[in-house]
Amino acid sequence: MFGLRIESRLVAIAIHSIIVVAFGFGAHQYLKEQREHKITNLSQELNGVVNTMARVSPDGILPELVAEYHQGVMMDNTDPDYLRISNMFQDILSSNGLEDCEMSVIVIDPEGQNMAKLISSESIYSSGEEFRDLNVDFESGTEDGNAQLIKITPSIWKLVAYRHITDFSGKKIGVLRLESANVKAYFSAFGPWWAILIPLLVYLVLAIIFTPRILNNLRTVKRTTGDSDFQEELQKKNTELKMLSLVAKKSENLMLITDEHGQILWVNETYETKNNYTAEELNQFVGKFLKDVSKNEHIQTIIKNVVDFRKALTYESSSTDQDGKRFYAMTTVTPIMDDTDKVSKLLFVDTDVTKVKRAQEENEIFKEFVNKSRYPRILLSKTGEVIFSNSAAEAVLCNWKGMNGKIKDDVMVMLEGIYTSGITEHLIMETALGRLNLNIHPDKQREEVFVIGESISTLSLPPADPEDRKKAG
Repeated sequence: MFGLRIESRLVAIAIHSIIVVAFGFGAHQYLKEQREHKITNLSQELNGVVNTMARVSPDGILPELVAEYHQGVMMDNTDPDYLRISNMFQDILSSNGLEDCEMSVIVIDPEGQNMAKLISSESIYSSGEEFRDLNVDFESGTEDGNAQLIKITPSIWKLVAYRHITDFSGKKIGVLRLESANVKAYFSAFGPWWAILIPLLVYLVLAIIFTPRILNNLRTVKRTTGDSDFQEELQKKNTELKMLSLVAKKSENLMLITDEHGQILWVNETYETKNNYTAEELNQFVGKFLKDVSKNEHIQTIIKNVVDFRKALTYESSSTDQDGKRFYAMTTVTPIMDDTDKVSKLLFVDTDVTKVKRAQEENEIFKEFVNKSRYPRILLSKTGEVIFSNSAAEAVLCNWKGMNGKIKDDVMVMLEGIYTSGITEHLIMETALGRLNLNIHPDKQREEVFVIGESISTLSLPPADPEDRKKAG
């Protein structure tokens, strides 16, 4: 049970680990997609707004301000024209939700190649302030409608969009620059920490609360299911044992069980009745092992072969019962395997074949008697096939058989007539053994014809009819 609990906990830890990893990976992918989507949208917004600003030049104010700057006129943020164009740019930013973006109009002195902010939304700059921290090739690095990511410091990353400003003749007179707020957070590994940490903490709390309950319920279900399966299997086994016990008890066959070494463990009631011994009495008065009980001198070899080869074996034996009568048995030895597939027990089943043996003996005696007879004994099938004949029968069969070794047609007609009538017929026949009287007995039940020949001199019979001689061939 302790091992089962450890196993359940390890499985639970593994499942939670997989869920956490999957959750983290999924959250990372989701935040990455959201970040890229937001950056793309912001870039498009910046490009769109800067293009709008570049087209706004009411009454040519912006070109005039640039021209005045080139003439050396310095202005401040109190100038009406400056305020008018600056406010217009701020309105455009506000209407697009970009109030946190910095907007500036940058001009370059054609002679001194100095860059300066003519108009700026950032308070730290004033109009006309020089861009000493920027390269003088700034204008050549700008591209209309293409927002760029600029890393100002390790912790400050911004998107910057540019648009060239032209005068009425189409000449470039400056650059409109739109700078976003810090977008460094969008490029962090997982985005805002709370986006992952809070759901993860909620999951861990729920896992800590409910995992023990789930494991207990699973153990209860498993234990209940296991008990139910065990009871069902036990009931099935008991039913099988009852059936086997009933079969063994009522069987007419002698049954005996030993261990793999031949020690007697159990005998059925038929064995007890036949031999007048129980298993306990055999162990006490005769012997504990089958070799002490069996009269088969090869019993140990039989046991060894069954155990070694793990296959059933059958042998015949004879013995005497408690009344001294001899009986014959056909014994089948069957190996019984344990859970490790090793032979643990042997089942001996004796089938009484005494009647069969005696019938065989009687048949042999009859055959011997018939073979020793001086007169013909012939057993034929109704189709004329010779089933059995003794040596004296050749005197008759040599007259009845043709060149092909089969009964002649005219003899078959005679035999079929006798068989059909079902009445025994007598036939006088001259043979090498002398004049014989053939008694032909039809047996419809066995579909056979039995011919018994006798010497005519021992019988008081009338002379043979010429017609009979003709029939006999």
